[in-house]
Amino acid sequence: VGETMWLRCWLIVALGTACCAVDKSNFKTCDQSTFCKRNRALEPGESSYHVVPETVVLSDSAVTMDIINKQNNVLFTAKIQALQDNTARIRINEKSPLHPRYEVEGALVSEPKTENWKVKRSSDGFQAVFGNSTAVITFSPFRLDFLVNNEVAVSVNNRGLLNIEHYRNKKVVVQEEEPAKVEDETEEPAEVDKNEEGDELDDLDEDEEDELDVPPVEDDSDEEAGMWEETYKTHHDSKPYGPSSVGLDISFPGSEHVYGIPEHADSLALKITKGSTDPYRLYNLDVFEYELNNPMALYGSIPFMVSHSADKTVGLFWLNSAETWIDITSATAGQVCSLHIEYFLKVQNCVFNFFIPYYRPC
Repeated sequence: VGETMWLRCWLIVALGTACCAVDKSNFKTCDQSTFCKRNRALEPGESSYHVVPETVVLSDSAVTMDIINKQNNVLFTAKIQALQDNTARIRINEKSPLHPRYEVEGALVSEPKTENWKVKRSSDGFQAVFGNSTAVITFSPFRLDFLVNNEVAVSVNNRGLLNIEHYRNKKVVVQEEEPAKVEDETEEPAEVDKNEEGDELDDLDEDEEDELDVPPVEDDSDEEAGMWEETYKTHHDSKPYGPSSVGLDISFPGSEHVYGIPEHADSLALKITKGSTDPYRLYNLDVFEYELNNPMALYGSIPFMVSHSADKTVGLFWLNSAETWIDITSATAGQVCSLHIEYFLKVQNCVFNFFIPYYRPC
């Protein structure tokens, strides 16, 4: 009787687990989200984004400059501000967009107060000191490092993964039709080959005829796949403005753990995702039967991350309301561990905008 009772209990638990498990097919993976797939496929290397030195304008607490993507010559404007409490704000946007990009409103109680800095210019960049922090901007290629007490706390685009998809016009492929041939009534009909029964013979086989029916067109499938529209199950996204995502790498040298970016049913210290699982997803979803130890999105979406080490704590707030995927990877140089964070955002009219605050170890 005891064994039978245990077997019944086991079956109830097993069936309950099976019927209450989340149906993952109802939620996108990175491979099924085309902007995430495009950005995640990029490999680290030298960035194609470079500062245009003659556009740099310095003030007491800010710098503005143009950044050019040398792959397509698209220009962007960048503004870096020094704020109080060892905080910096960075904003990058298209200089002449086809459509204005949306800026998040209502998230901040008030505009942060600026702080004056001391700037030292060089031939390929400059250093700006404020509080106990230093911002180091490198022009070619564009890179941004923040130092706390002369040690690098955060590096932006040091792996060359900055990727801003600019607004563009959709390519229209026009198939040219051959003009209709006008028969000359005075022209004698051409001789036609016939078989023994008198039926006309075709000069081309079936495969050759098929090739001639469709005029050759330029193949843009690799460039346009998923950029202008995509469908997931019954949901269709027409994307009238086309691709507009942003990808960026941010590194925390000397740090072994990062926390935050809720809400996920995972460990407090975020796990390495690159090469093992999907990135962490920020997207408000109502997932009743969610799984534990999983990076899939849940009810909340707060783009705030904290990096912690023995000698410093760094916070990163990405002021953006769009769907976001976040990859985490690690690298060790000697005895120093560095965490690399890769952000992929489906910005769709949102400006690229975030803060980097610094604190003493908690």
